[in-house]
Amino acid sequence: MHMHKKFLKVRPPYDLKLTLKPSFLSSLFSTSHKMWTKVRGFLKGLVLVQKGPLIIYQGVHEVPLDVLKSILGLHLGPFETYLRYTNSELYPILFNLASCYPGVRLPFSENDFIWLFIAAVLSRRTDYEKNVLRWCSRIDKLTKGNPWLLLYISRDKILSYIGTSYQVKTLLDSLSSLRELLVETFSLSTDDPLELYEVSKDLSKKDPWHLRQLLLKCKYVGPKVADSIVMSVTPYSSFAPVDIHLLRVSTRLGILPPHVKLPQRNYCVSYTCYTCPYKDTCARGILLGKLDMLFGWYQTLTYLHGRNYCRSILPKCHSCPLKDVCPKNK
Repeated sequence: MHMHKKFLKVRPPYDLKLTLKPSFLSSLFSTSHKMWTKVRGFLKGLVLVQKGPLIIYQGVHEVPLDVLKSILGLHLGPFETYLRYTNSELYPILFNLASCYPGVRLPFSENDFIWLFIAAVLSRRTDYEKNVLRWCSRIDKLTKGNPWLLLYISRDKILSYIGTSYQVKTLLDSLSSLRELLVETFSLSTDDPLELYEVSKDLSKKDPWHLRQLLLKCKYVGPKVADSIVMSVTPYSSFAPVDIHLLRVSTRLGILPPHVKLPQRNYCVSYTCYTCPYKDTCARGILLGKLDMLFGWYQTLTYLHGRNYCRSILPKCHSCPLKDVCPKNK
């Protein structure tokens, strides 16, 4: 049974849908009629609805305010207030992007580490909304809420129930290597699924650069997936994946040079972007240097804009709200 509804007033601009939908936290929710219901993980049953500047929420259990704010992305922002600190090159681009998608924040959930790890690993080269959300739902049903049980269920049963795609197959290897990492990092004497579920949350509390490097030791976890996980489980807004939308929009807007290089695993596992000898030619190093704490926010804006206008095939340049500041149209 749900508790009474409670209300949280948020500082505008804020948009619940634009905050949750582009995030991997969306894999923890189902949506219907502007209502977001948490269907797995910590605070399962939490219901969120936005009405103007108010977030209406209710949960099966008491909802800690700090946890609620992290899930809503209210620990930082509005990011629009930081625009005045950006340089003259970036300001008009960021201002126009922010005007297109007002109220975007960066949600995170340190208590849902394993679920967000799974969503990020499954997202490689596939349709997130069509496939990843479906796979996560099936994993939840098969394991009754503890995905670590995948390591104790026959591979044939898993592939038969969840799917036979390479993303599902390699997820099992990623989970296995994450288990080894947890046992080593926290000196565990057992690999009990319940203990793994709880201990994995402690990874979220590590220094984000250290966490990133630890994740890169897992099979099939490259810089993009590692950054996606760090972005989803920690409050640090300077972490974001270098995805295809970020590259395409940033290159067309002139923020990145043509043919810019991608983050390289062998460098990322040994350096932070600040100390990396590759930082001046790497997309992540360049963007972090220019955007700092706005990097994660900017990445989310480019994800939304890349899907809506700046597409790889048949881009909507004629109706794009950024056409006046885009070098591609000059």
